[in-house]
Amino acid sequence: MKRLLLLSFPLIYPFLTEAQALPPFIRILLKTSSSIIITGNELEVIDPFSYSPIISPLQGRLKISFNESGILLNEKPILKTYIIVKNKKNIIEVDGKVYPGKMEIILREGHLYLINDIDLERYITGVVASETPSGWPVEALKAQAVAARTYAYKLLRKNRDSIYDLTSTHIHQVYNGIQNTSPNVLLAVESTKGEVLTYKGELIEPYYHSHCGGKTESSFFIWGKELPYLQSVRCFHSEKRKWETRISKKKMASKLGF
Repeated sequence: MKRLLLLSFPLIYPFLTEAQALPPFIRILLKTSSSIIITGNELEVIDPFSYSPIISPLQGRLKISFNESGILLNEKPILKTYIIVKNKKNIIEVDGKVYPGKMEIILREGHLYLINDIDLERYITGVVASETPSGWPVEALKAQAVAARTYAYKLLRKNRDSIYDLTSTHIHQVYNGIQNTSPNVLLAVESTKGEVLTYKGELIEPYYHSHCGGKTESSFFIWGKELPYLQSVRCFHSEKRKWETRISKKKMASKLGF
């Protein structure tokens, strides 16, 4: 979903203290599935603990599935529940989308987790390309890059002990790889490298959305938390939309305390 960035007044600073304490990479959950198809040239499957190769480099298509013994590679058991897939060019294709970095595949609770382990700034490039039209002015793309980077750092701190840091969907930030990256997006990310939004020395909550509906709401009335930089403001958009939702009488009564 393309999103319109709507943030208030916090200043933009290079966030050097806590950001430097975090690894320069981020783990993005791309999907959970019973089978995964990865394509690329000279694909290598690596044991993440010894970092030794499990199979020789192969060309083209790699099918990853599982049975009671663990992960299967092209239907052959390898007696593993966690592997890394990479290649020399650090470019891998999944479901028609091109991703940089390497892939981690983890078998857990009857599902394969496909996680893109990627340099954080390259991830921000993919987010900006996925969240905003490439034809936007460079300054707007810069604002999106800073907001996306701030949000990523917030989740990095929160989820460092999880098997992934963020998802690739609107649940967190949309990330569809790097195949749609334009020169303006690259310029926006590179020229704001390391910059985030802070308030009183702390990372802000950099919420943004697709459409404001004419007016935003105060953070207090949404999350019960008063944030001076997330106040109700009028906003303007050339495309007007009508929103509609349905709710049962029972649920409405419950919400109103009846």
